[in-house]
Amino acid sequence: MTRIIIAGDLHGHLDLLYQKAQAHSPDYIIQLGDFGAYPDPTKADSAAQKHGLPPDFPLYLSGQKNIPINTYFIKGNHEDVDFLDKKCGEIIPNLNYIPNGNIFTLDNIRFAALGGNYSQQYFHATKLPQNRRRHFTKIELDRLKKQPFDILLLHNGPYSESLPEGCQELTDFIEQTHPHLVYHGHHHHFYTTVINKTKVIGLAKIDGHQQSIIIHE
Repeated sequence: MTRIIIAGDLHGHLDLLYQKAQAHSPDYIIQLGDFGAYPDPTKADSAAQKHGLPPDFPLYLSGQKNIPINTYFIKGNHEDVDFLDKKCGEIIPNLNYIPNGNIFTLDNIRFAALGGNYSQQYFHATKLPQNRRRHFTKIELDRLKKQPFDILLLHNGPYSESLPEGCQELTDFIEQTHPHLVYHGHHHHFYTTVINKTKVIGLAKIDGHQQSIIIHE
């Protein structure tokens, strides 16, 4: 049976991700944004640097290190969006970026991707300004509504009593589309809840003390 690990925010700590994951011998890793995709770490925003962005990603990107486990990731709100906007699918061997509004399939499971964070001001934008491409939009949500999927992958979490700082628009989307399961990162703590019979799991950041990876079952 295919073994899939879901991972929370990395903020560039790729080495730590693979150290933790290899103990579980996964076939795939799915990562929930704030991957830390900065080819030049000196261009990272202040928030990414605050999380101690290491130089891991450029070493993998240049081929000095190899991605040991086939990895898929969605965008967070701390990424080099200029770099990611030019990518879709495989970036380097075993590393795949899935842009918002897309579906990909692993082991006959359809995963829907919606990375980035919510902005009330820009949610209805038809085109995001250059400095606001870290957000997701209603257009991207509507694109996913037209496609069947099993599991919803988010960066920002949906609103619930367990996550009052979450996004109501994501909660509405879950109630309308009824995914089997939802995973998200962004909020840096682990919890589980249920929204309209859909189980929601929030994962902590990889370098923290709470649960940051989970085996998808």
